[in-house]
Amino acid sequence: MDAEIEQTVRACHKCQVNRHAPPEAPMHPWEWPSKPWSRIHIDYAGPLYGKMFLVCVDAHSKYLDVHVVNSATSANTIEKLRTMFAIHGLPESIVSDNGTPFASQEFQDFVQRNRIKHIRSSPYQPSTNGLAGVLFRHLKRNEEGCEGSIETKNGEILIYV
Repeated sequence: MDAEIEQTVRACHKCQVNRHAPPEAPMHPWEWPSKPWSRIHIDYAGPLYGKMFLVCVDAHSKYLDVHVVNSATSANTIEKLRTMFAIHGLPESIVSDNGTPFASQEFQDFVQRNRIKHIRSSPYQPSTNGLAGVLFRHLKRNEEGCEGSIETKNGEILIYV
């Protein structure tokens, strides 16, 4: 009988629309970093124009660094972070969601080797990594008005951010 009830509820559109959402983790504001590049927030945006965008935001200065990659993999993530770290130095911590590129053993080994604390945003509360997520909304909103190559489109879109 329980199985029949569960099947009926799963098939009911109104039941699915009005069901209770998973409980949200409580929001706690981030402490303001004492210096630039001590905590960065990273996330992937896309696909857009057939590409993925690794978005990195410094929590102190709000400095934005965006890298275009073909796919959101751990290897691509690590390669782009190495490039950033060669320019800006190593951060004390990285905040990311629980996406595959950030949850992989390869990424965990990378942050451990570099003595970087990896903070994952709470399940059911991806807004805790909102700094990196803001860009994608701008990209999607301005996507249709831009023409030309992906580099031209990126340049035009980033003017709006």
